[in-house]
Amino acid sequence: MVYLYIILLKLQVLHMTINIGFISDAVFPWHVGGVEKTEKIEAEELAKNKNYKVSFICGRWKGMQKTFKDGNIYYNTIMKIDDSKFYKNGRRSIITSIFYAINTFKIFRYRFDLVEVNFFPILHLPIVRLYSKITGCKLVLDVAEVWNKDYWINYLGAFFGRMGYYYMKFSLKMADAYIINSSITANEAIKLDIKKDKINIYSPIIDDKKMLRIKNSIRKKEKRIIYAGRFIKEKRLDIFVDVINKLYQKNKNIKAELIGSGPEEKNIKTRIYNLNLENVIRVKKPYKNQKDIFYEIAKSYVTFLPSEREGLSALSIESIALNTPVVLPNYTPIPKEVKEMCIVESVEKLPDVLNRILSDEKPENYIKNKENLKYFSISKIDTFYSKLFTDLKIKI
Repeated sequence: MVYLYIILLKLQVLHMTINIGFISDAVFPWHVGGVEKTEKIEAEELAKNKNYKVSFICGRWKGMQKTFKDGNIYYNTIMKIDDSKFYKNGRRSIITSIFYAINTFKIFRYRFDLVEVNFFPILHLPIVRLYSKITGCKLVLDVAEVWNKDYWINYLGAFFGRMGYYYMKFSLKMADAYIINSSITANEAIKLDIKKDKINIYSPIIDDKKMLRIKNSIRKKEKRIIYAGRFIKEKRLDIFVDVINKLYQKNKNIKAELIGSGPEEKNIKTRIYNLNLENVIRVKKPYKNQKDIFYEIAKSYVTFLPSEREGLSALSIESIALNTPVVLPNYTPIPKEVKEMCIVESVEKLPDVLNRILSDEKPENYIKNKENLKYFSISKIDTFYSKLFTDLKIKI
């Protein structure tokens, strides 16, 4: 009997499951953002592996139950989030971030071998680090952006901005490993004394097969300019509207589409109305199904992203994978590996650039270095995490 017990125990150990927890206040598709979309893609791919149990510990957005299972992913919500209060004056609400950090203590109800934690909104990180120390769980930070001191001051003012910057520096050093979306973000982390050997640069965004099916289903593109994403100040959709207005003076046949929602929606609609562009720029709510957004991008002639703050730009990568060229202003912070695939020009020249693309019968000719898409394929997820688990000495 003793020998039988030992054999059964060994068999149980051999078939142990790695419990993976994604910790984030915002989750896709209830909240649309680049990091959230990437984490959902990672979670879905990992959950296909019978050796992994994948869960989200997250905020409870409208339409979510307190606990539920969607596909192979478990969701455990720790606080209710009011979408209308998530942003205040165009910025993430500090009050909501504080309550989220306090509710993060609820993670102690669960047991994980590894937690992948959305770096923002930062306040919760010491609590997750305490959890990892007490339970022996490995802490991996998912870092999409690293703000410098000037940006923090611009975001929160002189006093709170400096506090935010130094708190970020302190919190950033807490992880056992880092998943960072681009070379630029990695370099910023290294400047803050994050060890290079702990950094893994990877951002799985492109489902090659799905993108190919959608791209091949489009028989003819519509001559319109598109943006899809959050309506926040940093996306500079005021510039989008102004550039379209100047382009309209040159070409009365142009159409543009803004798909999304956010705190800047009212300002954007007012700007469109004041410039008499209601029949030129259509504002649409986000689609419930991401696949529908991809079809809209694939049908469009060009994607225009005037954002002044981007850690990577999933929209640019998705657009190029869908055979839709991307135009960026020359102040763009988008990393080299993405920017190399796009058309980059000064704001003054953007109307002419967009008009030139719209006048071409083959807009895909304006896509450069398409081979860079291989860096963003989801096909590498399983291999990437297997290596990460080995590096962190997590065994099945």
